[in-house]
Amino acid sequence: MTGPTVGGLLLEAGGWPSIFWMNFLIGFGVAAAVMKIFRGSGARRPESFDFFGSLALLVGYPALLLGLTFAPDRGWRSLPVIACFAIAAVALPGFF
Repeated sequence: MTGPTVGGLLLEAGGWPSIFWMNFLIGFGVAAAVMKIFRGSGARRPESFDFFGSLALLVGYPALLLGLTFAPDRGWRSLPVIACFAIAAVALPGFF
């Protein structure tokens, strides 16, 4: 609830860069707290890289976003939009 007020004060005090610096400071503080508090109890073990899952996400997520972006202008039933949604429908379940 204080976001617009604090954002307005930051804009008045330091312009747009101050908002990004505030996000950096908060993110850095949270990351440091998480690393300090949540160390984990188990030993680390190496995991293999999921190449096919990464590839499915790399293809599926942009296809979904492109379909949602193009649909209002080209129509929900246009061939490019349907193709994007079809690619996303195949790739995203492959990611999971």
